[in-house]
Amino acid sequence: MVYGCHLRLPSDFLTDEPEPFPDPTSYVSRLKQAMSELRPTQPRKPPTQHPFIPADLSTCSHVFIRTDATRTPLQRPYTGPHRVLERHDKYFRLDLNGRSDTVSIDRLKPAFHDNQSVDHCHPTKPTPSLAFDVPPPRQTRAGRQVRFPAYF
Repeated sequence: MVYGCHLRLPSDFLTDEPEPFPDPTSYVSRLKQAMSELRPTQPRKPPTQHPFIPADLSTCSHVFIRTDATRTPLQRPYTGPHRVLERHDKYFRLDLNGRSDTVSIDRLKPAFHDNQSVDHCHPTKPTPSLAFDVPPPRQTRAGRQVRFPAYF
């Protein structure tokens, strides 16, 4: 209909004579023979990849912990820094806000910091400032000054 001609089918689809029904005994014997020749596939080898563990994890004094739970938008992927209390082969014992807890090393990342300027054991939250910086006046094309109010 699209090209203005009749639909044509291959002659393989149109047969006038029906195919003979196979003999059940020969069909069963051929099926048994085919199934006996099937071989199972070889199992896959286990992966040889190992999780990446930073070399600095063995010497750092503080670590970050990866949050494995579903995060909300703009939520940090790591919490911390937390102080390391004990080190073991597969886990660390950390100081989590005054209580001791064990965490797998797969979730840890070393925290690099400047010991002199920040106390990482008790981080302080910045206090919000109510004062806004007022931008300097701008010149328009006509030479007039435009001032913006201090509030938004």
